[in-house]
Amino acid sequence: MRGQRHLEAMRYRGNAPSFVDIETDTDFRMELIDYFPEFSSVAMMQIMPGEKPTPEKMRCVVGLTVKVDGCDPETVRVWREACIAAKAARVISNVFVRHEVYGDRPRFEGILVTDTAEVLTWQKC
Repeated sequence: MRGQRHLEAMRYRGNAPSFVDIETDTDFRMELIDYFPEFSSVAMMQIMPGEKPTPEKMRCVVGLTVKVDGCDPETVRVWREACIAAKAARVISNVFVRHEVYGDRPRFEGILVTDTAEVLTWQKC
């Protein structure tokens, strides 16, 4: 996972980010990952195409709040469940649809939000 090294370095020093942002789509905001070094309050990680979660990869999210984003509901579900199994403190997942470009940025529509803390439930239809 791209960005995992930053999170592991932070955790090894005894620090933790305010949340971990796991992106399952490779073409979305990933240019930002290298701007979130290990001393940042946010950790971003990018799942590479075909990559599967393993206990070794997921150990860095133990006890943290994690947000899993992506356009493919099954991929988001697999990584969400991996975060829960790894004992993340809270896992929020967001499945969205990418629409046409508005100006110089694409527009995204959230179609499914889950939250293990059941706080973000107002989005459910």
